[in-house]
Amino acid sequence: MSQGDAVDVRPAQPVPPLPSVHDHYANSTFRIHFCHPAYDPPGDVFLTLYAFDHTNGGIHHRTALTACGVLANNAWNGYFTETRDGARIADGRAESTQLLFSRPRPRRKLHSNPMPYRYPIVPTFADWRFPHENLPPDWTELANGQPTTEDVPLTAQSNVASAVFQRDNSCRISDHRDCTSCAHLCPSEEYDWFIKNAMDLYNLQPQSAGLYIVDDVHNALRLRLDLHKDFDNRKFLFVPKPASRGALALVTQVLSPTHELGRLYHNTETQPMRGISIEFLFARFAWTIFPSTSPFLIGGAPRLLVRFQVETGGEPTYLPKLATGDECRRITGTKIPSPKKRRQASREDSAGQYNNLAIAKRQRRRASDGSLDSDGGESSPTRWGNVPISPTCTECGDEEGIFREEPRGRSRFRLGASQLEHFPDGLGRPGHPVERPPRSETISSVWVDFPGFQIPSNYKTMDLPTLFENALTQLQSNHGITIATTIPSGLLGSTRETGTWKSSLYLPK
Repeated sequence: MSQGDAVDVRPAQPVPPLPSVHDHYANSTFRIHFCHPAYDPPGDVFLTLYAFDHTNGGIHHRTALTACGVLANNAWNGYFTETRDGARIADGRAESTQLLFSRPRPRRKLHSNPMPYRYPIVPTFADWRFPHENLPPDWTELANGQPTTEDVPLTAQSNVASAVFQRDNSCRISDHRDCTSCAHLCPSEEYDWFIKNAMDLYNLQPQSAGLYIVDDVHNALRLRLDLHKDFDNRKFLFVPKPASRGALALVTQVLSPTHELGRLYHNTETQPMRGISIEFLFARFAWTIFPSTSPFLIGGAPRLLVRFQVETGGEPTYLPKLATGDECRRITGTKIPSPKKRRQASREDSAGQYNNLAIAKRQRRRASDGSLDSDGGESSPTRWGNVPISPTCTECGDEEGIFREEPRGRSRFRLGASQLEHFPDGLGRPGHPVERPPRSETISSVWVDFPGFQIPSNYKTMDLPTLFENALTQLQSNHGITIATTIPSGLLGSTRETGTWKSSLYLPK
């Protein structure tokens, strides 16, 4: 090889210098835990976010409020406090390592309840209902500032990537042109959610059908390949924040500790995003934060959740439901131990499996006469009169009449004031017959509670019908409510008839 063939070889290049900003983006201790005020610690944390908006740790106040509001079923009127009865934290930067997210009670539930409002939590993105025409204030302002003219021609779905590359001449974060790809805002694997929430309303071509309905230029942007991968791995999202110039700016929010990504792009304004729907950006915001609810769901305690359900007639509904610990774990895909292992591991996991009248502390045992065995499976719902014993609180819709974990003593269930009208209504009519509990279970104690209820001094000697009859007598004395019945004599084993419900007569022992 002659010397004339030599080329000018450059030396190996170091990493380009990073911006001269404080290097706190790799600090894994900069986190803020957001807690539900109606649950007891440590199981009250329903969201944790890394706080990189300040060199000493902190997160933009409205960004945190929006994230909590999404999980609280689109509650944009929520607020932060440091204690349950503390003052509201003003707008600014959230800096405490732990904050309580509260929201006002619905007007129909306003009463003198001293307990914190137990608002329901949406457990997964699939259960979340998109807030059409009800985006958070910052996002609404951002949407109103979007240009109304389109600079991308209509194109077939097979050419969406080409149209996006034509619109976005570079990566919308780094401004690089090489090694870029077309990234969905609402992920293509969320096709079912996209359909049931009618998200095609925000497509450039709303007449699209089938799987191609997600492939629309309004639902895509151009990203560098490595950033596209991090985007899909939920390492960052886009969020509006007020800039020093006074207007809102769409910036990158890094969500996990990094060495370069945070220093390069956290709180950095994106390249101009034209021709996309802000609604898809907000859907991506929600999709990114929902996995953070997993620790809240796998702790084994009952949770009031909002789930997407399809009624018999085919109408979709989003109803609050009290989910047991096992149901919460199934939502997250956590493996549930077999009944045998569960008995060995803990006897407390079934707490909260009872009705909105009483909570029983259940005990597995083997009866000496062979009538009970220890190999039974899951418990099935039972009924007393017309009141179901079920892990679902179908009447309350919020915190009313659901479980409160006492720090000491017996587990007990408190009947909310608004539940009193449902309570006598269910008892006043004959309903399903009493079903015997599974042979693997026995009820060792039952406690009744409602406003003004006093535990009888001789409760230890009272059987179940007598205990309930005492409660009904107190209900009549304290609240003027009498449980009427039309049950004729002999129907349920009684020897005489009465116009008032008598548990000792009508409830089989």
